[in-house]
Amino acid sequence: MDRKLQDLEWDMFFDCQNPSENVQKLNDTLGNMFDECFPLISIRMSPRDPPYITPLVKHLCKIRNKNRDKYNDSHENASLQERINKLICTNQLNAVSCENREHKKGSKASWNTANRISGRNKQDVQISAIVNVEVINDYFKEINTDPDYITPDTVQVPEVEIDLVKHALSRLKCTSSGPDCLPFWF
Repeated sequence: MDRKLQDLEWDMFFDCQNPSENVQKLNDTLGNMFDECFPLISIRMSPRDPPYITPLVKHLCKIRNKNRDKYNDSHENASLQERINKLICTNQLNAVSCENREHKKGSKASWNTANRISGRNKQDVQISAIVNVEVINDYFKEINTDPDYITPDTVQVPEVEIDLVKHALSRLKCTSSGPDCLPFWF
């Protein structure tokens, strides 16, 4: 930016007689120079990103990954990785100090801060919180229904007296299995 400002011909802003035109030219020229020297970089941040990942850290990681794939220059990548590590440490320390200022000292507040920063306190969202229970039931009812299903005829179960059942059970040997083929101890 300094070189562009030095190379700029300032006389062109004084050619016009109208001061508002001069100001407009100056604004346009300086705006274009600023856009060329400091391009706008867009970084996509996700709500899943940890709190210590700032847009700058994410941008530097992107540059590091591109350089690693292109040049494989270990010295340049090492210095960039060191800068990223320092930024992450600084961000984590700032988050902890801000949390400690907000909350009074105490082990619970400290552990809550540590869990939040490390991402250990994320809770799973149950599907019933997102989708209505009736919708879930209707879906499973629809996929588990057999269109060829025929209701079986009802079978008459004979009534048996309790004394007859007791007598049959008392005559079973301890080693034999019952009519259900399960061992006696089960």
